[in-house]
Amino acid sequence: MTFSNTRYSEAVAQLERGDLKGALSAFNTTSGKVVVSSPAEAQLLSHLCAKTGNIRQAARLWGMMAERRTLHNALPPVPGIRKVVLMTPRMQSTDMVTLYDRLTETGVQLILLPWMERVSETPLPENREALRQRRYQGVPLYDCILYEICLEIGLTPNELDLAIEDHASRIAGAQEAAARYVDEVLAYIDCFAPELILIRNPYRAENALLRRVATLKELRCLSFEHVINNRIIWDDVSAVSVNSPQAQVYLQRFDLEVNTAQARTFADDYLAQIKATKRREHQSGTRAWEQKGKAPVILFLAQVYTDTSVAFSGSDYATPIDAILALVCYAEKIGAQLLVKIHPHELVEGTESPTNKRLRDCKEAMDYFTTNGLLDANNTYDTQSLIAAADVCVTDTSQAGLEALLTGKEVITLGRAYYSGLGITHDLDVRSQLAPTLDRILDGTDKRADRDTVARFFYLFSEKYCVPDNTDGLAALLEERV
Repeated sequence: MTFSNTRYSEAVAQLERGDLKGALSAFNTTSGKVVVSSPAEAQLLSHLCAKTGNIRQAARLWGMMAERRTLHNALPPVPGIRKVVLMTPRMQSTDMVTLYDRLTETGVQLILLPWMERVSETPLPENREALRQRRYQGVPLYDCILYEICLEIGLTPNELDLAIEDHASRIAGAQEAAARYVDEVLAYIDCFAPELILIRNPYRAENALLRRVATLKELRCLSFEHVINNRIIWDDVSAVSVNSPQAQVYLQRFDLEVNTAQARTFADDYLAQIKATKRREHQSGTRAWEQKGKAPVILFLAQVYTDTSVAFSGSDYATPIDAILALVCYAEKIGAQLLVKIHPHELVEGTESPTNKRLRDCKEAMDYFTTNGLLDANNTYDTQSLIAAADVCVTDTSQAGLEALLTGKEVITLGRAYYSGLGITHDLDVRSQLAPTLDRILDGTDKRADRDTVARFFYLFSEKYCVPDNTDGLAALLEERV
């Protein structure tokens, strides 16, 4: 890209006439090179590139403007744009071109941050515990990169150990990269003065850093996640959409307005077409499980081992394996059958399940499953058939727990799920509560899964709180919140 005399006025005139191609041609030379001579032209050209589908070129221009420390008050506004939303590049499955075009129609411009670049070699401090306390520009770096490192190694936060050289080295390198990224984020904020920060999955490194900087700069922040029934869950208070308590607020606020019969029909319709609505990575097997004997059946619905909803659920169990071992011990004690459904997403592309890999190293668990119960390690069995056979379901935070509630099953949650805390689940704060809670459920003295309340919550969650999981749904949410 070269720099030449200004073409800004000509491009603006073409844009105001609705001629995008004409506006773009103002920046083209006879040799076909794109030329801009000022930050104002770069700002306008980035908008034109994004509007015509060239998000990558637009992102390069945004980066150039931020790198040159262009201040927003030095830039004339893009015609028709009133507000800016800043977001990280972690927007998988989002049609960015359509989203950009849709929002600009309402005067909102999306600005995309770059990816965080990793640092290969970083010396370790003598006191490795200092890594936990390191801050840069007020941002706690360890907290922001913690989940990213866990994903790289395939661990939960409780398994990360600074005494292990590899763990500490990865953390030190990620923190160095994070500090540089904080500077980039601050430059973008100074350049574009965003009205709102948009993030998906607030624990991934770029998103966690952006969220922390937004908090320090007192900027509004909205996070979102893909959830059950092809919906998007969101949170603009804590900006942590994972296990967001906002879903509970909607039940408390709108419960009396919901027609119970209508809600039950809505829930039944969802269950009837559940296989068709699930994402590929959530599709379960097709074999039905047949119970042998009359022993009580306990079903553990596992979440993905490194999922953020588990990693930051507040569970008293250090890892999902700890929870499964506790259930094995209980099942052996009372003669129950324990079924463990590994999350289907752990088996995408034929890889071995991280949960199953760890269970194979637990002799106690493997001895039990050799002759008792079921360990569905290969996604052979249909989740709904397992739920139907269960007397009680236990889960960390899996959305299958909500599906079990919709069928009237009692559900124990070991961590904070978006459907817990409503009086319809058995929520455990400490592991010592597990056995007595199971005892009460199995002897029928503690029933909470009221299907009417569950159906009303599910209806409100899907129709009132969440938005459709598509570009139009996300655009409508942003238009409302901006």
